[in-house]
Amino acid sequence: MWDEAYKRRTPDNMWKPPRSPYNLLQEDHAFDPWRVLVICILLNVTTGRQSATVVDKEDIEKVIRSLGLFRKRAVGIQHFSRAYLEEKWTHVTQLPGIGKYAADAYAIFCTGKWDLVRPWDHMLIKYWEFLCGQEDLN
Repeated sequence: MWDEAYKRRTPDNMWKPPRSPYNLLQEDHAFDPWRVLVICILLNVTTGRQSATVVDKEDIEKVIRSLGLFRKRAVGIQHFSRAYLEEKWTHVTQLPGIGKYAADAYAIFCTGKWDLVRPWDHMLIKYWEFLCGQEDLN
């Protein structure tokens, strides 16, 4: 079940998650799976995919300094971005820094396989329950 939910998004995937009353950041960035995953990486520890691999970690640190643990996060985002750009991964769970929270968000917001996951995060649960209540999705 989870194996299928966390598979890499295919180019023909047209899933567009509906807006909810919760206004989650992931809703605003669902068009770009890399962004959704970076948002989760940043939120979990509390411009563009390729640029994060070549930008100095000091530049990334400046942007995320206010979040705390900025050096560790900057290195983690670079490491994740390099792996994300490789063609080797088949499941989002294979990427460094991606745990259950980010993998669930990926399934919910990026691939449309929200019905194959059961999130643990309180805000993802709210959004998941919102999706369950949408008649046109069931």
